[in-house]
Amino acid sequence: MKKRTAAALAALMLCQALWLGGCAAENKADIVDENGESMAAETAADVNGTDIDADTASEDGERTSDAAASVVSQTTKDGQSSAGKNQSDEGTENGGTSAAEEEASGSQAEDPDPVAYTGVAIPARFQDGVNGFALRFTRQMLEEKGTAENLIVSPFSVWLPLTALANASDEEAMEELLSALGLSGTDMAVQNGLTEQMIRSLQQEERREWMRQYGEEMDSPLKIANAVFVDKDRKLQKEFKSVFTDVYQGRIFRVDFTDDGTVEQVNAWASEQTDGEIQDLISHFDPETVAALANAVYFSDGWSDEFSEELTKDDCFRGADGEETVPFMNGKFDSIQYYAGDGFEMVSLPTQNGGRLMLLLPTETESMSGGETASGDGTAKKTGSGRSAEEVLAGLDPLELNRLLDADRTAVQLSLPRFRLESDTFSVLETLEAMGVPLSDDRNPHINGLARNRSLYLSQAVQKAMLEVDEKGLTAAAVTVLMMAEGAFLDPPDPLELKFDRPFAFLLTADGGDAGPVVLFSGVVNRIE
Repeated sequence: MKKRTAAALAALMLCQALWLGGCAAENKADIVDENGESMAAETAADVNGTDIDADTASEDGERTSDAAASVVSQTTKDGQSSAGKNQSDEGTENGGTSAAEEEASGSQAEDPDPVAYTGVAIPARFQDGVNGFALRFTRQMLEEKGTAENLIVSPFSVWLPLTALANASDEEAMEELLSALGLSGTDMAVQNGLTEQMIRSLQQEERREWMRQYGEEMDSPLKIANAVFVDKDRKLQKEFKSVFTDVYQGRIFRVDFTDDGTVEQVNAWASEQTDGEIQDLISHFDPETVAALANAVYFSDGWSDEFSEELTKDDCFRGADGEETVPFMNGKFDSIQYYAGDGFEMVSLPTQNGGRLMLLLPTETESMSGGETASGDGTAKKTGSGRSAEEVLAGLDPLELNRLLDADRTAVQLSLPRFRLESDTFSVLETLEAMGVPLSDDRNPHINGLARNRSLYLSQAVQKAMLEVDEKGLTAAAVTVLMMAEGAFLDPPDPLELKFDRPFAFLLTADGGDAGPVVLFSGVVNRIE
């Protein structure tokens, strides 16, 4: 009896301990949540050693909220939250003399067991939307370039800052903007969550975190950077700031667009984010500029199977301007993707960390000559291409792109010129307008969620890009800057002409308080006495 009583008492005490422990853990979790909300920190930004002031929300005594965390948690894989870091920038009020960097404090329990790397799942519809924008943007840029000119653009470097800017657009422009971006019918909260996942996935953040748990380090071949440069006399909207810093991992800089030093700051940022590949991006800013949203994309990786430099030989390239002798890389690949399309062939060169360079070669037509050919043997002769390179590229749609991505592997003997493409700074504003982006009307500005109490419009949009391919691998970089100014005041409409040159009537009312206006006099004027 005593043993049963003792056992029952022990069981009761164990249950009580477990219950109290659970309450304590729940209370502790509440404390962490409260601290996490109140201690959201803003960090200082630095460009080439010069501190640049960033917007804060201290005027009304509030800290920047972590609103995007709840946005992202709705769309993460397996219901897990992947809220980004709250890393907005804070500096001095004069915009560039000194700044201190704050890290959000707080402890986090470490998981001693490494978790399996699962990657990030992006819905096919979202991916097709992003790639669809890329193909439409490329098609539009092809229409604007000269016949014999090269083309190097980064559609993604335009898509990403525009998608961030969608968070600052009013409802009137929202649907049209998302449609132009390939995100029609997507709720902004869902779109932000998917975009954050895509950024993390493209930069292989989860894979790197997973490898770090096993003591291994890896560099992502792709680096994405976002920044917004804000006029020193303007303040960012809290909601946009939170989404931009958390979801888009963006940084905030306070600048003076009337100062030539701002051009140097932006160019220094572009160079730093692209390992020096993009130089002299901006020559000047319009003094009316209020904000500039910038994106940098940098990709550098080696081939999975390098070309042997010993096999590189000079050969003839039959270009649009005529023949020229250039170095050709040569290699035999036992198993790479190959696709024969309508009027072109494609081969895909993989890089060491998941990249692919898809090369599309227009198919040459062949004809038979009844007499002697140029070679003198009377055989089939290649007479030229049925489709130009521009036509092949412009003819791609997301469906055919997926066929290219899923192409079978085969052995290929490849001969490819070693080349480098580099553009000057060029405008993409006209291209965006032609694609239906509704943000450039200064008389009807739609960007009202970026700067406090200001309605802005897209005044300029520029990009500079490069691509270099050699025996070891490839490097590609681009920077896009979207510049915004305040919308113009609408001119008053032309006045109606009304001339009382004939009999007219009148009423004279007085304010009757609760009774409303009361007619005191009325009459008609048939003649002027």
